[in-house]
Amino acid sequence: MKHLFFLAFVLFFSINIINAQTQTSNEPSEHVKSELAILKKADLNLTDRQVARITAVLMAQETIETRNMKAVEGNKSVAEQRMKDLKANKINNLKGALTDQQVEKFNALKLEDKF
Repeated sequence: MKHLFFLAFVLFFSINIINAQTQTSNEPSEHVKSELAILKKADLNLTDRQVARITAVLMAQETIETRNMKAVEGNKSVAEQRMKDLKANKINNLKGALTDQQVEKFNALKLEDKF
């Protein structure tokens, strides 16, 4: 009987964990959507795979930026330098998802300035 009760408890607990994980939003924020719109309007002819990869990069970058800004809160000079570094990292990751021709167009349109 105790074994059955324990098994029911584990099953209940597992279901709650699964529900909690699925309720966490994997939807891009409005900021990420606006950055994706910039790339789409630039007519880079992104494939679905590239859009998915870039979305993941932008979402991860947004999380990293938020954490870093909280960590250096109150220290303006460190925050500014950290944001410059994070922006450079974001641009490098974005370009990593693009073909050589798309990178050329990205640079020609000076899209880096819009991120």
